[in-house]
Amino acid sequence: VGGKVAVEGTVSRISDAKTINLAFEQIPGVTLVSSTVQVQPLRIDVQFYFEPNSATLTSVDLDSKIQQVKVFLEQHPQKSLKIYGYSYDSNGSSAAQQIALERSQAVQKALIERGIESSRLQAMGTTGSPPGVNLTQDASLSRCVLLELIDK
Repeated sequence: VGGKVAVEGTVSRISDAKTINLAFEQIPGVTLVSSTVQVQPLRIDVQFYFEPNSATLTSVDLDSKIQQVKVFLEQHPQKSLKIYGYSYDSNGSSAAQQIALERSQAVQKALIERGIESSRLQAMGTTGSPPGVNLTQDASLSRCVLLELIDK
């Protein structure tokens, strides 16, 4: 209105917000660009849960969640994943450590089988509780795989 443009939304990088403003400023007749674009880092909030002593992904996880992660990685080729497998054990036993690693490797393998480069996937396991999960919560919440985005 009257040469003024208001831009709202979210971006993952501040440089994207600047690029958007510059693009609008180049439009003939635009005299003022008002921006309330917020910067929110990219996140991938997909979690995988497992039965006790199991590293087998469910068919729902394979059909839905793995596909979701694959699409995300295809849309963001500059990103890689740290894949954290969890298996809570107050003693930190080697068996719990192994199952945690196997869980992360199951997710890694499923992504590789669907075309994601192995160099973009780092699998690791731990016997601690996942972030935000404590001992008073259901034990199933500690049998999981969480994902963390990292730059390639």
